[in-house]
Amino acid sequence: IAMDPIAPCTGGGAGGELTIVGSEDGTATIWRFISSQYLPLRPRQRLGGHQGRKICSVALSGLLNACVSVSERRCCLFNLGSGLMLRSFQPPVKSCEEENGTYTVVRTVFADTPAVALTTQGFIVLVCQTTITTKS
Repeated sequence: IAMDPIAPCTGGGAGGELTIVGSEDGTATIWRFISSQYLPLRPRQRLGGHQGRKICSVALSGLLNACVSVSERRCCLFNLGSGLMLRSFQPPVKSCEEENGTYTVVRTVFADTPAVALTTQGFIVLVCQTTITTKS
Protein backbone atom coordinates (compact mmCIF):
# COMPACT_ATOMS: atom_id res chain seq x y z
CA ILE A 1 0.00 0.00 0.00
CA ALA A 2 1.31 3.46 -0.92
CA MET A 3 0.28 6.48 1.10
CA ASP A 4 0.54 10.17 0.34
CA PRO A 5 1.02 12.77 3.10
CA ILE A 6 -2.14 14.25 4.53
CA ALA A 7 -3.32 17.38 2.74
CA PRO A 8 -5.86 19.94 3.93
CA CYS A 9 -9.46 19.26 2.97
CA THR A 10 -11.26 21.89 0.90
CA GLY A 11 -14.93 22.71 0.86
CA GLY A 12 -17.52 22.95 3.60
CA GLY A 13 -18.54 20.36 6.12
CA ALA A 14 -17.12 19.19 9.39
CA GLY A 15 -13.52 19.91 8.48
CA GLY A 16 -10.72 17.44 8.72
CA GLU A 17 -8.04 16.19 6.40
CA LEU A 18 -7.80 13.84 3.45
CA THR A 19 -5.32 11.20 2.38
CA ILE A 20 -5.24 8.79 -0.56
CA VAL A 21 -4.07 5.19 -0.37
CA GLY A 22 -3.29 3.05 -3.44
CA SER A 23 -3.45 -0.74 -3.29
CA GLU A 24 -2.36 -3.80 -5.24
CA ASP A 25 -5.92 -4.61 -6.35
CA GLY A 26 -5.94 -1.57 -8.66
CA THR A 27 -8.10 0.71 -6.53
CA ALA A 28 -7.36 3.85 -4.57
CA THR A 29 -9.26 4.99 -1.50
CA ILE A 30 -9.64 8.54 -0.22
CA TRP A 31 -9.90 8.68 3.57
CA ARG A 32 -11.19 11.56 5.65
CA PHE A 33 -9.51 12.10 9.02
CA ILE A 34 -10.57 14.11 12.04
CA SER A 35 -7.79 16.69 12.25
CA SER A 36 -7.53 16.83 16.04
CA GLN A 37 -7.10 13.05 16.49
CA TYR A 38 -5.79 11.77 13.11
CA LEU A 39 -8.14 8.82 13.38
CA PRO A 40 -9.83 7.61 10.20
CA LEU A 41 -13.44 8.75 10.13
CA ARG A 42 -14.47 6.70 7.10
CA PRO A 43 -13.41 5.95 3.54
CA ARG A 44 -14.75 8.83 1.47
CA GLN A 45 -14.28 7.54 -2.09
CA ARG A 46 -13.17 4.28 -3.70
CA LEU A 47 -11.57 4.95 -7.09
CA GLY A 48 -10.96 2.45 -9.91
CA GLY A 49 -9.83 2.76 -13.50
CA HIS A 50 -6.68 0.62 -13.44
CA GLN A 51 -8.24 -2.67 -14.58
CA GLY A 52 -6.86 -4.60 -11.60
CA ARG A 53 -3.23 -3.45 -11.99
CA LYS A 54 -1.27 -2.51 -8.84
CA ILE A 55 -1.23 1.20 -8.03
CA CYS A 56 2.37 2.29 -7.49
CA SER A 57 1.93 6.01 -6.73
CA VAL A 58 -0.69 8.52 -5.62
CA ALA A 59 -0.96 12.28 -5.18
CA LEU A 60 -3.59 14.59 -3.74
CA SER A 61 -4.28 18.31 -4.09
CA GLY A 62 -6.93 19.94 -1.92
CA LEU A 63 -6.29 23.21 -3.76
CA LEU A 64 -7.22 21.68 -7.13
CA ASN A 65 -9.87 19.39 -5.60
CA ALA A 66 -8.21 16.52 -7.50
CA CYS A 67 -6.15 13.39 -6.96
CA VAL A 68 -4.02 11.12 -9.14
CA SER A 69 -3.40 7.38 -9.06
CA VAL A 70 -0.77 5.68 -11.24
CA SER A 71 -0.35 2.04 -12.28
CA GLU A 72 2.09 0.55 -14.78
CA ARG A 73 -0.11 1.31 -17.78
CA ARG A 74 -2.44 4.11 -16.74
CA CYS A 75 -2.56 7.43 -14.90
CA CYS A 76 -6.00 8.49 -13.67
CA LEU A 77 -7.05 11.98 -12.53
CA PHE A 78 -10.13 12.13 -10.25
CA ASN A 79 -12.33 14.82 -8.74
CA LEU A 80 -12.05 14.71 -4.92
CA GLY A 81 -15.65 15.76 -4.33
CA SER A 82 -17.50 13.36 -6.62
CA GLY A 83 -14.89 10.67 -7.27
CA LEU A 84 -15.47 10.99 -11.02
CA MET A 85 -12.55 10.24 -13.32
CA LEU A 86 -11.69 13.49 -15.09
CA ARG A 87 -9.06 12.03 -17.39
CA SER A 88 -6.89 8.98 -17.86
CA PHE A 89 -3.91 8.46 -20.10
CA GLN A 90 -1.25 5.88 -20.90
CA PRO A 91 2.53 6.21 -21.19
CA PRO A 92 4.00 7.15 -24.59
CA VAL A 93 3.72 4.35 -27.15
CA LYS A 94 6.25 3.43 -29.82
CA SER A 95 6.08 -0.25 -30.58
CA CYS A 96 8.43 -1.31 -33.37
CA GLU A 97 10.94 -0.01 -35.91
CA GLU A 98 12.66 -1.85 -38.77
CA GLU A 99 16.09 -0.91 -40.06
CA ASN A 100 18.24 -3.19 -42.26
CA GLY A 101 16.29 -6.29 -41.22
CA THR A 102 16.69 -5.54 -37.50
CA TYR A 103 13.60 -4.88 -35.40
CA THR A 104 13.73 -2.62 -32.39
CA VAL A 105 10.89 -3.08 -29.91
CA VAL A 106 10.33 -0.19 -27.52
CA ARG A 107 8.08 -0.62 -24.46
CA THR A 108 7.36 2.26 -22.09
CA VAL A 109 5.45 2.00 -18.80
CA PHE A 110 4.98 4.23 -15.79
CA ALA A 111 7.80 3.31 -13.37
CA ASP A 112 7.07 1.30 -10.23
CA THR A 113 8.02 4.15 -7.91
CA PRO A 114 6.06 6.28 -5.43
CA ALA A 115 7.31 9.40 -7.24
CA VAL A 116 4.41 11.44 -8.67
CA ALA A 117 3.57 15.11 -8.26
CA LEU A 118 0.38 17.08 -8.86
CA THR A 119 1.42 20.73 -9.05
CA THR A 120 -0.71 23.70 -8.03
CA GLN A 121 -0.88 24.65 -11.73
CA GLY A 122 -2.44 21.26 -12.52
CA PHE A 123 0.58 19.53 -14.08
CA ILE A 124 1.12 15.85 -13.34
CA VAL A 125 4.80 14.89 -13.13
CA LEU A 126 5.47 11.15 -13.62
CA VAL A 127 8.42 8.81 -14.06
CA CYS A 128 8.48 6.43 -17.05
CA GLN A 129 10.62 3.36 -17.66
CA THR A 130 11.52 2.36 -21.22
CA THR A 131 12.82 -1.04 -22.33
CA ILE A 132 14.46 -1.33 -25.75
CA THR A 133 14.93 -4.77 -27.28
CA THR A 134 16.67 -5.40 -30.62
CA LYS A 135 15.86 -8.53 -32.62
CA SER A 136 17.48 -9.69 -35.87
